[in-house]
Amino acid sequence: MKKLSLGLIAALFLTSCATTLKVPVERPAELDMHGAKTISILPVIASSGNVDSYESSAIIKFFSWLSTDSRETRCANRITDEITLRVLNSGFFTVVPASTVQTCLKNGEQPPVDAYISATISNFSVTQKDDSYSREENGVRVYYTEYHDNVSLTLSYLIIDAKTNNVIAIKQRTFDNNSDRYKDKYRRPEPVTVLESSIKAFGAQILKELQPYTVTKSIKLEADKTKDPEMKAADQLAKAGNYDQALEQFTKIYSSTNNFAAGYNAGMILLAQEKYDEALEVMQNLASVTGDKKAIKAVNDITIEKYQKQRLLEQKNAREANIDEK
Repeated sequence: MKKLSLGLIAALFLTSCATTLKVPVERPAELDMHGAKTISILPVIASSGNVDSYESSAIIKFFSWLSTDSRETRCANRITDEITLRVLNSGFFTVVPASTVQTCLKNGEQPPVDAYISATISNFSVTQKDDSYSREENGVRVYYTEYHDNVSLTLSYLIIDAKTNNVIAIKQRTFDNNSDRYKDKYRRPEPVTVLESSIKAFGAQILKELQPYTVTKSIKLEADKTKDPEMKAADQLAKAGNYDQALEQFTKIYSSTNNFAAGYNAGMILLAQEKYDEALEVMQNLASVTGDKKAIKAVNDITIEKYQKQRLLEQKNAREANIDEK
């Protein structure tokens, strides 16, 4: 019984060692930006009247009013900065100053920009929570209290086509973070610092909504169960990035032996090369002949990749067609 268990473990290990190809793939922007080349990020607006419990005292309210600043406003400014820096650093859009767009909108004029982003914070809250505990110190039980803040806000944002004044997208994002624990009840962390990780994640996400981005796609080849040395050689070629030679080898093996892994891997190599029509032809034939679930799933995956590529080309063509008016 022990030998059988070891054999099963060995079999599982072998099947898990299939080669995985790591391929960079450019994805289309999640939103249709109508070929926009210029964009403006308007300042995020803090909500009105939502004062958290910590700022509810008359003194705190008074000084917040004097400075025309608040912890919520600092969060709004940080979100504005994050979006602006992300877009600027990517270099995909020309960024037009928000003041220019705001002036045009105020005067009822056409903003000199293809699109702009407008956002508002709502439901801003900061809640202090406590956690009491005790421990023995020199034979005496000492009691302690530690605190942490929960910071939460909801950001609603619009992406607007400035040329048509049509809304491209209406989106909402919730930020909800807990601070590290602290012992001094009155030395609380800044909410903007507590939300920093979520703000950065939002900046990365909104960039994917606005413009194409690159991901690393994992394409897993089928492990050969026949222990054919030619299959092993083809696998090594694929692993080394010699896709043309690997494809030729896998296709040759499948034609002469009908080895499922060879046919499957030929389709996966074509997928890695972004030759979607050829990949579909190979995989659809394999699925039809074998009825194998992996082949059927691969047909669906290749179809999705082909659609993504078509969207990307459409977006690029729309940008090329968008000639800026001087």
